[in-house]
Formats: sequence, structure tokens, C-alpha cells
Amino acid sequence: MKYCSFVLLLVLTACSHNSGDMHKWQASDIVGYNLKLIDKTAHESFTFSADGLVAASIGSVGGPVAAPLWYWEIDKEGFLIIKDEKEIIYRMKKLYDKNGIIGVEYAGHKVEYEKHKR
Repeated sequence: MKYCSFVLLLVLTACSHNSGDMHKWQASDIVGYNLKLIDKTAHESFTFSADGLVAASIGSVGGPVAAPLWYWEIDKEGFLIIKDEKEIIYRMKKLYDKNGIIGVEYAGHKVEYEKHKR
């Protein structure tokens, strides 16, 4: 019985560890794609070009929206960085990418984006 409990504990630990694993971003994940936040109140949309530019629109659904032009890069740890000339705006950890949905974590929040070829 002690052996079964130990094995069960190992399996549960492995499963919980894998659920939050990071998958490193690749340029091929984003270049030529638009990522649109799946959310009922917040609006975020990012279109990535090969030359490191991000055409963004951010704001509220049905409310005011801003359309900044930012820059993107992938840092040495595999995070997607979206920034302006002075500071990092987003540092995104990719959790998964399947069936046209990308799971992301940034600033302590987990969100999902629809991924569309532009």
C-alpha cells in the first residue's frame, strides 16, 4: 500500500509540473500572424512582421482603442518581448499552441489568444 501511495504521488507531481511548462517562442510562431485576445471586456490584437515590428491595438471591447506600433524579439530564455523604444510592454511565456489557440502567461495572468494567418 505504501508503494502505491508513493507511485500515485509521483504521477500527480509529474502531471502538475507539466501543466505549466514553458514552450519557447520561435519566430515562426508569430511572423505573418495576428494574435487576438480571447476576452469579453479587454481588446488586444498583435500582428507581427519579419522585420521586428508589431502592429498592436489595445483597449476595451466596445470602448476606446489605441493602435501603437511596437517592436518584438525573443529573448535568450524563449520569452516573447513586445516593447516600445524605452521599455518592455509585455514579456510573454508561451504555455501551449494548439488548434489555433495560444496560451500565454504574462504579469502573473494566464490568457489565450486566437492565432490567425494575416
